[in-house]
Amino acid sequence: MATQTVNPKAATQTDERATTGDARDAKPAPSERDAQHGRTEIVSYDPATNEEVGRAPQRSAEEVADAVGHARVAQKGWAAQSFRERGRVVLR
Repeated sequence: MATQTVNPKAATQTDERATTGDARDAKPAPSERDAQHGRTEIVSYDPATNEEVGRAPQRSAEEVADAVGHARVAQKGWAAQSFRERGRVVLR
């Protein structure tokens, strides 16, 4: 996967890949909330098609560590559920 960091202040409202065909030239529109806070996004592209496959907000090391800590706590509760209970959640 190719990735690109997008600065919302520099991003335009159009996707330039439609005209250039090159993901590196793209300046996708950021989410409203991240743009207001001046945050950047990491945009991932399929290198074979140049199609966008996902976006993730770029966060500090402290924010990532905090999220990982919360995920580890949540995983213990998830693991304690039966296969059937987890299946109900996943198949909603």
